[in-house]
Amino acid sequence: MIKGTGMMNSGIDQKQMGEQKEEEKIWEEHMKDRRQREERRQNERQEALERERRELEKLDQERRMIEESLKIEMEKELEMSVEETKGKSVCGENPLEKYMKIIQRDQDQETADKSSKVGREASEVDTVPLSDKDESFTGFSHEETDDFW
Repeated sequence: MIKGTGMMNSGIDQKQMGEQKEEEKIWEEHMKDRRQREERRQNERQEALERERRELEKLDQERRMIEESLKIEMEKELEMSVEETKGKSVCGENPLEKYMKIIQRDQDQETADKSSKVGREASEVDTVPLSDKDESFTGFSHEETDDFW
């Protein structure tokens, strides 16, 4: 009987060995799948980081271009401001000259106002309708006075 049980034991051992090998294969497949998933995730993360890096470089380049254009624009404005200040300071250096220019400008304005007023009055005289009494001289009345002296 011992021989018979020995065969049975060896059959069971072989069966257990086969099952164990099968489990190991399943485990190895599982681990292989897991490694592949991890590698895919790692690659996806790497690609995402690379895309973000390229996007950051692009944004940085745009920022530098904007800063450069703003710098140029500000320099132009500063240059224009300096020129305006120089122009104003020439007038501002001599207060008498500045005062004379203001007086001249006011006189020119008054002359222009007077000439436009005279033009308006002349056109009003031309357009005023004449009545019977208006034909007379302003100092002369159509009505006879009873006693002048």
